[in-house]
Amino acid sequence: MVASYPEKRIFVGNLIKIGNNNNTIIPENLQTKITNLESERKTIVAVFIEYKLACHDIGLDCGYIIEDKTEEDIVKSAEQHIWAIHAIKPEEITSEMKARITQNIRNS
Repeated sequence: MVASYPEKRIFVGNLIKIGNNNNTIIPENLQTKITNLESERKTIVAVFIEYKLACHDIGLDCGYIIEDKTEEDIVKSAEQHIWAIHAIKPEEITSEMKARITQNIRNS
């Protein structure tokens, strides 16, 4: 069973297969742990929150979207992307741009 909650995904019960290639909606690194707990007849409830940042939301003309598990990782990935793609070195990122990065991180 999959229950939706605004800005979060909640998974309850057995692993659910989706798509033609039978991918699960639960991250692969947790599947074994969940399967083991289920074999012990335990109820599984897991909430996964992923963070996203769209590059255009920080003022750059770019369609790139950064997704990661923590806000800190989003900030690091954004700085790396800005340097690699937009040729703005980390030390050249203004405090205004840093504020836009943190203000525009969204849960998914």
